[in-house]
Amino acid sequence: MRSRCPALLLLFGLVFSSTFSLPQVLSCVTVQGDWTWAYTGDQYLLSQDNSGNISGSLLSPFCPGNLFPLTGTINSSGEFTYTVTGLDGVCGSFVTWLTFTGNVGQPGCNYAYGNWSNSIPNSGGFGVNDPYSTSGVVFAKPVDVPTSETSVAPTGAQWNTSYGAPWKQSLAPNSPTGEFEGRAVYEYAGVGAGQDSCWFSGSKFPIYDAVSTPGFAWDVSTTSTWGADFVGWSLAAVRYYRSQGRVPCGSSFLQQMVIDAAWSGPNNPADYAQYTNEQGETFYGVPYQLNTLGARITATIVTSTKNGLVSTNTTWK
Repeated sequence: MRSRCPALLLLFGLVFSSTFSLPQVLSCVTVQGDWTWAYTGDQYLLSQDNSGNISGSLLSPFCPGNLFPLTGTINSSGEFTYTVTGLDGVCGSFVTWLTFTGNVGQPGCNYAYGNWSNSIPNSGGFGVNDPYSTSGVVFAKPVDVPTSETSVAPTGAQWNTSYGAPWKQSLAPNSPTGEFEGRAVYEYAGVGAGQDSCWFSGSKFPIYDAVSTPGFAWDVSTTSTWGADFVGWSLAAVRYYRSQGRVPCGSSFLQQMVIDAAWSGPNNPADYAQYTNEQGETFYGVPYQLNTLGARITATIVTSTKNGLVSTNTTWK
């Protein structure tokens, strides 16, 4: 095993491998957070503004009590570069500057990998392109988890005849803008029984008392929004239950939302766990919000609800 060397010297690099990667529609575009390079124990305290400018400090266990300033940028493809300065002559360092250039990895956006170089000059690699690596060379931070999720009720005109009302959600805090871009969120049934008073034994439509597609995923957009999440019955089901004399009737159940996360050691939340998506593939994530969903049919009105908000459709006859 290689012995550790001070990050201020960085005389050699690490070999990194590409062992696992899940495709995502968008890239991770934020690098803010408190990153640790497990190989050296160095901490990189990074901040980021809405234009992708990076600022922060390097805190090294080999030079305690000193914060070395750094600046850089990240682009829309999740590629970043930043340079640490103020190193020359401190704690015996012969390095004037140290630059990291790399990518924020997916899923989770909480690990990174790439290459470093310094003024000596020397260069090498950092991190590993593997979201679930537990090796001692990972470059990672605690995963960002939304503190809340808000929805806007769709209008009746937006309803889809096959799927119901299309709800769209926004994740907070979304700071900087697009904080959760490049992530994926998944739905699962919440703990607790749901109910569907429209359904009856022999119905041509399945009972609607739970999430119908556990593990279904949505990609989070550039504005930290996701959707559409269709809640409610199809027009055919509405007409059927009316014709069967079942109305007024309704449905309600719980929806547990989970956001993806890479491994970053014990700094991940306690409820970080393994899940299975709709395709039967495993991934790791963190539950972040429990939603109450519902739908109702009367002789003239159809409604869809999420956490007390109501979308009303009066045109389905």
